[in-house]
Amino acid sequence: MVSFIVSLFIFSTTSQRSTIVPVGRPLRTFPVTFASLSQPWRCIAYRESSDRVSVVNPVSGDGGAFQIATLTWREYRRNNYPLNPEQATLAQQYTVAKRIEKADGWWPWVTAPLCGV
Repeated sequence: MVSFIVSLFIFSTTSQRSTIVPVGRPLRTFPVTFASLSQPWRCIAYRESSDRVSVVNPVSGDGGAFQIATLTWREYRRNNYPLNPEQATLAQQYTVAKRIEKADGWWPWVTAPLCGV
């Protein structure tokens, strides 16, 4: 299971140096599973890949749960993410898919209209 951890930090500055001090323990862990995806993402993942994270379309070469093209993936992924979407975790794929949607809208997913967007 993949999780995101949210934590608070206090920035402490003195005349000599600055430090970052964590405050307490993580507030909450958010697991990323297909069931935890919001609509329409759950619907898109099901229609694009049948909820399979590591699937690759043999015709288009698109990969992952959201069937993201490799070049698009590499444009929107974070530096510490794998080079191809099918090698990434669901949490990483979801993060990149949301970044794509924010920049380009829903048009990259032909199944989006079937999922209510």
